[in-house]
This record gives sequence, C-alpha cells and structure tokens, in this order.
Amino acid sequence: MSNFNLVSYLFLNIPKLIFSIRKNNNFLFIRSHKLYAIMISYFLYKDMNCQFKSLIDFTCVDYSLNKKRFNLIYHIISIYYHFRVFLKFFIEELESMYSLCYIYPNISWYEREVWDFFGVFFLNNVNLRRILLDYGFVGHPLRKDFPLTGFVELVYSIFYFSVVQKKVNLSQSFRKYETKTVWALN
Repeated sequence: MSNFNLVSYLFLNIPKLIFSIRKNNNFLFIRSHKLYAIMISYFLYKDMNCQFKSLIDFTCVDYSLNKKRFNLIYHIISIYYHFRVFLKFFIEELESMYSLCYIYPNISWYEREVWDFFGVFFLNNVNLRRILLDYGFVGHPLRKDFPLTGFVELVYSIFYFSVVQKKVNLSQSFRKYETKTVWALN
C-alpha cells in the first residue's frame, strides 16, 4: 500500500467536492465548500482505501477582515494507512455549518467549544450549548472584534457578602506619568 496515491484517488472518486488539495509528507490539506462537509467526511470514513475513522481535533480561526470570516479545520486520521487529513471550510459570520456528530460522535464537544468561543452555529448538533463560559455570558471571546477587557467584571461586594458582576470601568484619570526620573542625566 506504500505506492498508493491518496490525492489522485480522491480526485478520481470525489472530484466535484474538492476545491484544492495540498500534500505534505503524510498530511493532506483539503479545501472545500461547507455544503460538502458531510459528503466528504462520510466518504473518507467509509471508503476501504481511506478509512479515516478518528477525528483528532477540530478548531476555528477568525479572519475578521475577510468576507468568509471563519476557517473551520477538521483533523482526521487513518490509523490503518497512516494518513492525516485536514479538512478546511471557510464560512461567513452569520452562516451555519452542518454538524458531523453522526459520523464522528466526539466532535460534539469541539463544536460546542467553537460555538461558545466564536459563535459558529452547527445544524443537527443536539447538544449545542455553552461548554466553558457561563450561560449568561454575552458575546464570543475568541472573535477578533471582542474587546480585550470584556463587558463585565466579577468583584466581591462587602455590602452583599458575595461576588457580583459590574460593568467594566476603565478610568485612567488617576494615572500620572513622570517623564523625569532620578536616573535621567541633566
């Protein structure tokens, strides 16, 4: 099986589903449209010459200046043939993506994390809810347009004897900058 060329095999079997393929050693980077995610994944999972049975990782990258803002990257491997495939799909800010839970059940947690931090909605994921942030949290903190300080902060209130939320207040009026120091030469 060492002479097997996976790139040409994929172009022969699913040519209309693939935009581009780039190969680097035993890594394949496949770029496609989001509507073909289920078909490509199902083919890679079920085909006897591929057998990509394990989803290792799934992540998102935010390109805030592009029209298709989010890059979804699926990392799947074939243990039998020692190949790794990175499936890449670009989507716009308000677009949703089809969930791959029925092919790779462990992706449900990754999709919840991407929804929690980036705001990408996944269709057919039955458990799409916050995974790391509070349920009342407003926004998606890994987006490039999310403010670095956030919107609220948690402080301990002596009046209530508990932790409360208050709006972030960045007062800079008490800062004094000294331009002269004792180390400056006269």
